[in-house]
Amino acid sequence: MRASRLLGKNSAHFDGRFYGYLVMARKRGNPGWSRGHPPKAIPCLPTGFEQEVRRLGLDPQNCAESAKLRQWCQLNKDRRYIPEPLLKRWGITVDLKFS
Repeated sequence: MRASRLLGKNSAHFDGRFYGYLVMARKRGNPGWSRGHPPKAIPCLPTGFEQEVRRLGLDPQNCAESAKLRQWCQLNKDRRYIPEPLLKRWGITVDLKFS
């Protein structure tokens, strides 16, 4: 029996030669789940707020007095994490529709 007939009408063949490939089902999930190894930890990355504080060269004690950081927080209040004490201190309200 021809290979194209075994695989159906969608198999690729030309001049009687078979060019299709048998595709095995992809293995799903974690193949080593029963071996007892814990999953690899995802590294903790700094938040956008922490990156901006680092870029501006601020430390936690003086970041509340920074005008540039406050402006950045007002622009990114609905998109980035900003600590709640700073939001309260500056009187910035977050639109909950975006979070």
